[in-house]
Amino acid sequence: MNHLAGRFIEKGIGILGLGRVGTVLAGFCVQGNLPLKALRDPDPGAVIRWQDRLGMVLPFDDDAFRTCGIVIFAVPDRAIDGSAREFLSNIHSPRDMILVHTSGIHRWDPDIVDQYKTVDFGVMHPLMAFPTNPSNVLSFNNIGFGLSGSEIVVDELTSLVKQLGGTPFLLPAGNLCLYHAGAVFAASFPVLLYRIAIELMLSAGLPESIIRDIAGGLMASVIHNISTSNPRDALSGPAVRKDLSTIAAHIAQLETSHPDYARIYRMLTKSLMDWMALSDERPTPDSSENLKS
Repeated sequence: MNHLAGRFIEKGIGILGLGRVGTVLAGFCVQGNLPLKALRDPDPGAVIRWQDRLGMVLPFDDDAFRTCGIVIFAVPDRAIDGSAREFLSNIHSPRDMILVHTSGIHRWDPDIVDQYKTVDFGVMHPLMAFPTNPSNVLSFNNIGFGLSGSEIVVDELTSLVKQLGGTPFLLPAGNLCLYHAGAVFAASFPVLLYRIAIELMLSAGLPESIIRDIAGGLMASVIHNISTSNPRDALSGPAVRKDLSTIAAHIAQLETSHPDYARIYRMLTKSLMDWMALSDERPTPDSSENLKS
């Protein structure tokens, strides 16, 4: 297959699935003047809501998708292969088309790839936390998109990602599970810790009207420190200072008022101190029995 960069994009883009990821991708395709040609979702209301928001109407039938050069499956991981089989069975002699899913851990079913040799398959995983309200996503600037596929597919998806404003990178050929677990650590767990911080500050007696702002400001300062220095230098707090008396006081209070959070605090503090000790190349202080489970 002869390939000119962007040829598949020029044929048009179709998106199946208008959840958090699909809705945002569709919006930025329109914003970036990319040729979005077709949309589909199991919930017809999702298509109507999307079209009402952007003031445009796009077809959702097989004929519209048949002419697309890139079809993006923005559906749950468990539905990717089934959706692709159904889609391909409804497209007469599909060819000159790239099918892409947006999962960071799923691999295309080899049986589908072998059965449809006239279709190219790839992955375009946006390394981004997508909120419930897609309007809160302002841009893809500084957002990485993990790509995989043949050279043709990667070239085409690289062009697409750059036009969307993102930063393309190649997904690891080895353990995608570790890559995706790392993404969960970066995207999901900080939100849980933010919730815990708010609950503890509220329990301490701070007014609810200011807690979200001050906790959010604190976390924003951490993100800034991470972005301007290495993670080791961005750390602060009693674990960094090896302030074992403060750590012990925290744990004692949490055991009384929030025992579930005490367990999280112990585990994270021990991990921090182990990391600090390894970084400093000296043993971790073990004088606080409170850190033991």
